[in-house]
Amino acid sequence: MKKIIGVMAGIIMAVVLFSSIAFAVEESSFYVDDGKVVIIVPSCKYEENFYSFLLVSRPNLEGMYFEISEIEELSFWDVAFRRLTLNVAAVVCEEEGKEVGIRIHALPIPDGNGNDVHYSLYLVIRPDLGDGVLQLTDWMHENLKYYGVAFTAVDGIGKEGGYIQEVSSFSNIVMIGSDTVSDDIAKIELAAGYGMESIVVVCDIFFEGIWDENGQLIDVVLRSDYTERWLEYVEEIYPFKDKILGFFLFDEMYWVATQCGISFKKMRGMVEEAASAIKAQFPQTKVIGSIAITEGDLEQKFLYGFPIPEDAQEEYGIPEGYDWVAVYNYWAQCETGGDEFFKTWDKRMQSFEKYMHPHQDIILVPGTFYFSFQDSSIEDDLLQLANFYYDMAKTNSRIVAIVPFLWPSFEHLVGMKDMPQLQKPWAKIGKKIINN
Repeated sequence: MKKIIGVMAGIIMAVVLFSSIAFAVEESSFYVDDGKVVIIVPSCKYEENFYSFLLVSRPNLEGMYFEISEIEELSFWDVAFRRLTLNVAAVVCEEEGKEVGIRIHALPIPDGNGNDVHYSLYLVIRPDLGDGVLQLTDWMHENLKYYGVAFTAVDGIGKEGGYIQEVSSFSNIVMIGSDTVSDDIAKIELAAGYGMESIVVVCDIFFEGIWDENGQLIDVVLRSDYTERWLEYVEEIYPFKDKILGFFLFDEMYWVATQCGISFKKMRGMVEEAASAIKAQFPQTKVIGSIAITEGDLEQKFLYGFPIPEDAQEEYGIPEGYDWVAVYNYWAQCETGGDEFFKTWDKRMQSFEKYMHPHQDIILVPGTFYFSFQDSSIEDDLLQLANFYYDMAKTNSRIVAIVPFLWPSFEHLVGMKDMPQLQKPWAKIGKKIINN
């Protein structure tokens, strides 16, 4: 909650050096005048016309309320000079032909580190409170652009072919994984038809798991022929590169290392080598991997019954070859949950961000599942957590995507697909993000 308060404090406390609309300004700005927050909207498109206006806060109303002031229709020359058809600071939102709100884009808010983070704001029209009164009901930083539920199109999990159409109305990314490259291509094409970009799982191209006679994973190695396997895959997949947002390389690398007794240094070295191979062919495509273990987890001797590898604390780090790091935050289903979950959030996120490289961003992976042996009443807790995750993501400018785990139920896990009540808030959140 500290970050949310910080963002709103930025709106209240920041001061700009001008106090009226200037035609040279093309993005929204704000300042404080006599205790009131004033947001400058230099260009708002409504029907076929453009307007400039001020939004002035109403401190006499409890909550974040604003009133439209000094509205002015822009002339043809204003519009032509500033090319507002390509750079509109705000739009009027409609539902069923009725104006319901205003969405403001690219409002710069100081992040406390000397930088501005651009936010979009959504204000609902409140005619019950008077003409021109709006209520600020939502906001998010404009780096948060992607949403999709995990394992919607991965072979072996759920139905054959996946659930791409089923989630398309509230998703713009889909995680796919197939036994053949032709199946990957078919899913990529299907997802693109619904306006979705693909994140393709490629772990098996590069890595091989070694199992004992009891089915226990005992080692993971880079395949000796991974270069040939990867280049063969590239030859077929490359024509579809513009429909691929990223390649998912490895899931929970340090948890796997702990299970197998592999040193963290060796595991990270293998991941870096594979990431370099991907970047050599797809320099603009994201390389993605997940991390579930934090620095704090390594302070103990055992993790879920497995001894933590020697020198793990010294060797811990995030592979530089990752562009996006999927950070798992669903331990609440496995441990205490409740208030303890909220208390540990900032500590865990700070631990991850401490080791991130400047070019890296975060995919937030909240838990939207429960174990089949648990009481289904846990769905009530998951409902409460949905908005908590969203509130955190929309105020942390390093979080670029939310990918809840998971959609289909399989084995001992009950997924969101079989929790209709949980689907509703997450579908709403997904729509907000993809429209950001």
